[in-house]
Amino acid sequence: MPFAISAKFLLGTYQGRDSGGVPECYPSPDRLYKALVSTAYTVFGFERPDRSQAEELSDNDILKALRWLEGNPPDAVFLPRAYFSADRASSEAVVFRQKGYIEKSKGQQRPKVSSASASTSVTYADDTTDGLLTWQWEQEPAEDVANTLSLLCWEVPYLGEACSKVRLTTSKLHGGDYPLSGSLQKDDSAKFCNLGRRGNVLFACPGVGRLDELKRGYEQVNPSRSNKAVRGKEDEQNLLAAVPMLDTVEEASYSYPVNDEAKLGLQKPWPDFIVIPVIADPAENSDEQWLPDQSDYVGWSVALHRFLVKQWGLNPPACLTGKYASDMYRPANNIGIQILSEGLGKATDLLSDEVKKCGLPAFLLMLPQTMSDEERTRLYEVCQRSRGRRVYLSRHVGRIQLGEARYVHDGALWRAPDDDRTRFWRPFPLSVAETRPLSPDPESGRRWRTREALYLSLGHVWRDAFADSQSVDEQPKKYEARMWSLSNRVVDSATFYVCDERPVFTVNMQDYAHHIDAANVLRGMSGLISIAPKESESLSCAAMAIGQSRHLGGGLLLPVDITNDLVDQDSSGRDVPVWLK
Repeated sequence: MPFAISAKFLLGTYQGRDSGGVPECYPSPDRLYKALVSTAYTVFGFERPDRSQAEELSDNDILKALRWLEGNPPDAVFLPRAYFSADRASSEAVVFRQKGYIEKSKGQQRPKVSSASASTSVTYADDTTDGLLTWQWEQEPAEDVANTLSLLCWEVPYLGEACSKVRLTTSKLHGGDYPLSGSLQKDDSAKFCNLGRRGNVLFACPGVGRLDELKRGYEQVNPSRSNKAVRGKEDEQNLLAAVPMLDTVEEASYSYPVNDEAKLGLQKPWPDFIVIPVIADPAENSDEQWLPDQSDYVGWSVALHRFLVKQWGLNPPACLTGKYASDMYRPANNIGIQILSEGLGKATDLLSDEVKKCGLPAFLLMLPQTMSDEERTRLYEVCQRSRGRRVYLSRHVGRIQLGEARYVHDGALWRAPDDDRTRFWRPFPLSVAETRPLSPDPESGRRWRTREALYLSLGHVWRDAFADSQSVDEQPKKYEARMWSLSNRVVDSATFYVCDERPVFTVNMQDYAHHIDAANVLRGMSGLISIAPKESESLSCAAMAIGQSRHLGGGLLLPVDITNDLVDQDSSGRDVPVWLK
């Protein structure tokens, strides 16, 4: 029967740092192990010479329980959605802590007090029993080991820093309940190139011999009185840093199983987003509201993108830069930047109240599913620090000033459609085709037209959902065959239906794309897109964009709500405006 340990943070927040001093979003199994070791020594007197072995837990009981955890990382982990503080001051707070000592003359010592930036605490979305942080093992330990772990867990006062009060509990899961719904599972085959998969997380776990290493490290940082005193030449000692105790730490990779991703159906490609209101630069004495031309959408998005990369500093994530190493997994979507303004026309009235409260006009930063919580937190902090900063496009266009960023978790960009209306979508201002016109389909002989290009753009956004079920060796080798295959899979799924498709031409097409392959000819396209009822519930209010410029100001899908009287079904049962039948 599967075994689980759950953590409920009594004050609603978790605060801690990993071995490198970086704030953690979730406590690792190694942190859990060290908390149990500390409890064993401080509460149960583990390995204390004067301790009676007739007590509730003997040294042998505790040792067996700790050894069971070594080299046995959890098989699955349920991670609740993490929120972080929205208060700018919280990440700039300073704390003072004793970090060793300074030796003075005549053997006297005084504490070394050092300042450091305070960690930003993390709040988990759901603190009910079904939403607790839970480590799960498929194989249950022996009954005496399970009882020992239960007693140790109950006595753990906190995980992370002392302010993170916790209540740890153990439980046995029924076979049908393992793994808990939404859990990440240990991926033994995960390699460096697969670390970008949706939900992939690396956790530090205790390896074999972890207890022995912690004991040796404790003895070094807490020398007995009989040991030789520290020499005067060693003016400052930071013993914890000098003894990192990481030799027996292992890493385990966790991710959503591929078959679970398929069961989830179509998910929001950008579930979270950040709204940054914008005003014209007051220094330029402009009282006009910022209303960029449609041809400048991509330019302004690129300008903000470069600004954010610069503000991030060293090592910005690949989902922000869009640059991946050749051996890295490349997700379907990166961070998308769009513009919300009166230029959206009637669609502005359909924006959700939550978005309107943030202020318009604004930049919309769409955060992809594959983006880690740490990266989301860091990007939001960058946006918060950028309040009042100016962004420049060109000398012919006035500068803008960024306002206070707002983070929207799993929120709605658009209002839900009224009951008497059917929702369609159209790309705004247009969608740029992602490939050149292809040769006719070798199987059906069908020509490559705007409709096929739109289906391909949809397939690229939801690439994982429309993944080829064939093995790698059986998949088409030629580029054109792969593009036809993806477009046909989207068509065959009946998830989307494209109608009223048409090419779009403007004078300066280069304004609507940032980068384009030399072999491709810039082609704009538009049309009405309907989503199958089984998927429309999750996507009816979502932030979505398609096309080659979907990450930088192009292809934003705007809702088009048509009264039910003007919508009929075609021979295949798909919703179509009556004038297009």
